Amino acid sequence: MVIARRSTRHGARQASSATRRAPIPESSARSSPEPPIVAAISPDSIHSPYYLTNSDNPCLSIISEELDGSNFDNWSISMKIALDAKNKLSFIDGSIARPPETHPQYRIWSRCSSMVKSWILNTVSKQIYKSILRFNDAQEIWKDLTTRFHITNLPRSYQLSQQIWSLQQGSMDLATYYTTLKTLWDELDGANCVTTCRNCDCCKATDAKAEHAKIIKFLAGLNESYTIIRRQII
Repeated sequence: MVIARRSTRHGARQASSATRRAPIPESSARSSPEPPIVAAISPDSIHSPYYLTNSDNPCLSIISEELDGSNFDNWSISMKIALDAKNKLSFIDGSIARPPETHPQYRIWSRCSSMVKSWILNTVSKQIYKSILRFNDAQEIWKDLTTRFHITNLPRSYQLSQQIWSLQQGSMDLATYYTTLKTLWDELDGANCVTTCRNCDCCKATDAKAEHAKIIKFLAGLNESYTIIRRQII
């Protein structure tokens, strides 16, 4: 009788262990996690995206440039830098999802999203202000502005290319001439919607070819006083 009871208990333990070691269904293992609703750290921590300092207020203008519709690329870069400095990029890129209104931390999320929304509203023209005022949160505003004003089309690239190749040093000093050219080059790169890895040999060769073309343009636009130096470089 004792042997029978021990055998029964041993079998029960084996069954329990097999249950605990049962594999996770393939569909569950492949499901991609959704963006977290709240930050993993305490909202009171200075490292939390929910943390607000005493100087953070809805009337604050976090950048000096105003979006008028024609300068979106420069404006968006400035805004991202400023929001990153304040640890608030999560409220425009969607990495922190909007929680349900019944969620215990919904009010915390809503307060920070409204703060970011106010900062965006403070840096746009009056006409754009009216068109984005009624959006629910900062992420919706950012998506709308990107859709409307981020220009990645052929006419814009053509216009920038024309400005680059027609630019001459003229009365500009050397530093101003180069800075003007570099600004146009950066805007042209921003208008290009093609993304490359920049690591493979093909991408490196393409980058080298582009840099070569930039050097040629820079030298070609110099004044005649730099003729000797230009010849030596070539």
